[in-house]
Amino acid sequence: MCKRWTCIGVILIVSSGVWAGVSQDQCFCVSLDNMAVRAGPGLSVSGDLVPVAVGQSACNFGCGQFGSQQAGGIVGQIGVAGGLAGASGVCQTLHVGGGQTQTAGDVAIQATSTPGPGANVQGQGLGVCLGQVMGNAGGPGGAAGAQGGLVGQGQTLATPTGSGSQCQVVVPIQAGAVVGGPGSIGMVAQSAQASVGQSQQF
Repeated sequence: MCKRWTCIGVILIVSSGVWAGVSQDQCFCVSLDNMAVRAGPGLSVSGDLVPVAVGQSACNFGCGQFGSQQAGGIVGQIGVAGGLAGASGVCQTLHVGGGQTQTAGDVAIQATSTPGPGANVQGQGLGVCLGQVMGNAGGPGGAAGAQGGLVGQGQTLATPTGSGSQCQVVVPIQAGAVVGGPGSIGMVAQSAQASVGQSQQF
């Protein structure tokens, strides 16, 4: 039986109290589920591979403001179950999500107000959650699974009063295997979660 692991994505909300010359947001989410099961002599193999890429940019020529956001990566999973008797199987789930936001303040207001941070703001968050269960029972056989990938995102905000850049990368990797002889019972269960977030004002 597969226990579904729930992943709560990172949500960043950054706000500014001035009119925005450049303001944009982007997000992405990838969810994968995979299962390979066999009973009796045989072999089962299942897998998936998903690349992701997203990006955008905005420019306010009148105010001299520019913003750019990029995100991408690739994630996948594979499960194998085989044997001569009994039953074995593997169940996997993987979730990845990220989001970015940036806002450039009004240049005219910044030029006439007291200098200080807060007029230009940006933030980003990235999270990953993965889990897998594999087992073998009742005869010579086994099961193995592996999943993971590489996902990253970055953004840059430039204005006449300053600039800032942010970058995040996660490399989740999970692998396991169980093998048994006649009459044996074995199981492996794994789970992992990671999240990162950051924000800046200038």
